[in-house]
Amino acid sequence: MHESAPPLNTLRDGTGVSTKSAALSTTGILGRIQIESLTLLRTPKYEHLLGDWERGVSVSFERYVEDDEELLEALHLDRKSAVVRLTTSLRNYELDIRKIDEREVKAMKKVLTRMNYDRRIRLLGI
Repeated sequence: MHESAPPLNTLRDGTGVSTKSAALSTTGILGRIQIESLTLLRTPKYEHLLGDWERGVSVSFERYVEDDEELLEALHLDRKSAVVRLTTSLRNYELDIRKIDEREVKAMKKVLTRMNYDRRIRLLGI
């Protein structure tokens, strides 16, 4: 799946770290553009309450609302191709980041590094 990713939003509060991107897709007969959110969320404050297999960065994409737990396994930032590839426990995503400002990419890298404090995610290009 190759999606275009508009700017990232990052949320930090006392319980966790979240980064959110939007994926654009064309749908319908008229080719209307629909925006769907892809969210990465980690809540280390509460992870001690979870089993080891449930810990990590959860991934949610509006297109797949029926899925319960999708955890991020790997993320590859390919600046040359302007693509971010995510591998999760359920599927793969490929996000086009050509329109993402370099400052936002740097901020994303910082958040992803923070989310990966226990090295559960294979980060490439970060």
